Amino acid sequence: MNSIDLEQLKNLLEYDINRELIVYFLSLLEKKSSQERDRPLKLGLNPTAKRYKECFSYLYEPTEVNGEIVAGENLTALKKTGVISIEFKDKKHTFDLHKRKAMVYFNYKYEDICREILGMKISNYKEEWKKAIRLSSLNQNVKEVLLNTLPIEFEDKSAKSIIGNIENYLKLNRVNDFIREASSYIFWGHSKVLDNRPELWDILKIRQQPIQILVSLKSENCKKILFIENKQTFESLQRNNSLAKKYVLIYLSGFMGTASRLINKKYRSFYINPNSRNTIAKEYLHAIFDSQSNFNYYFWGDLDYEGINIYLSLKKLFNSVELWKPGYDRMIDMLSISNGHFPSMAKKKDQNKPGKTFNTYIDDILIPQMEDKGFFDQEGILI
Repeated sequence: MNSIDLEQLKNLLEYDINRELIVYFLSLLEKKSSQERDRPLKLGLNPTAKRYKECFSYLYEPTEVNGEIVAGENLTALKKTGVISIEFKDKKHTFDLHKRKAMVYFNYKYEDICREILGMKISNYKEEWKKAIRLSSLNQNVKEVLLNTLPIEFEDKSAKSIIGNIENYLKLNRVNDFIREASSYIFWGHSKVLDNRPELWDILKIRQQPIQILVSLKSENCKKILFIENKQTFESLQRNNSLAKKYVLIYLSGFMGTASRLINKKYRSFYINPNSRNTIAKEYLHAIFDSQSNFNYYFWGDLDYEGINIYLSLKKLFNSVELWKPGYDRMIDMLSISNGHFPSMAKKKDQNKPGKTFNTYIDDILIPQMEDKGFFDQEGILI
């Protein structure tokens, strides 16, 4: 880049939208491994999106009159430098940028110059991480995995000390520790470091914790399964003998119960309610998850957007699961007499409203009721 272009780029990065867009891209790059850098770095422009990256607020929620037009012109000027490129979905239209769907791409070759202008130079931690791995006594297979993954950074700890702790853990020859047990042992009592690092689970020989499944049933002849979102409602329902005789009651702890590993037998851990039968065959309990054609499934959760989203996620594991209308109908009755609460009253404003589900009970009854009259937690239905 010649000096004139450099000066031009400095000026363009003075504009809020250009600066914040490039800061977003550079921050994202710091989290990517060398392998991931083979993929395009991109960010979508969509004028109809409910959520968009903060750097595009100047385009979609300007604070000044015609601010969206100015923001679009600034992005277009940045595009001419080659630092970004913009590909349009609606190529035939000539609308202003804020009205068009497009994809913005970052040009990797301008990373260094942008970092210099914005004062975002990368620390040398990655090199320290790689050096610590190469000098360690780890076997070659483990070294390769660690070299090709995002470095683990820990405040006030060196890369050498982190790799040393990993070495010490592997020397224990542990097998089948849970992820958070290993993480806490390795990382100074911090149990969640390895939660989203599946590439390290195999080399450390650690595994995910089984999902704890609370079960209440009176008979193994029962074919109706009722999944319940909240623990207190589970406790109440299992005390209702007439209802407990008709259903196998299962508490799966909200979204945890929609995890795909639930379909794998080794990730199930059953806990039988004391008021259930004294002895229950494990084969019967596993069959509930493995032989779905033999059972009828229902779900009852809170009458809010999150409760519906839990149901929709559960349906990916149990195709035939239905909403339990006896519970939801009573909640609607409570809303009809103004007994509901609005999202702002219960810190639920960030819940994502489900899109079109093509379930008439949800789309035509539950969602309109919630929009009009608010939410209702299932614990409020006294069984």
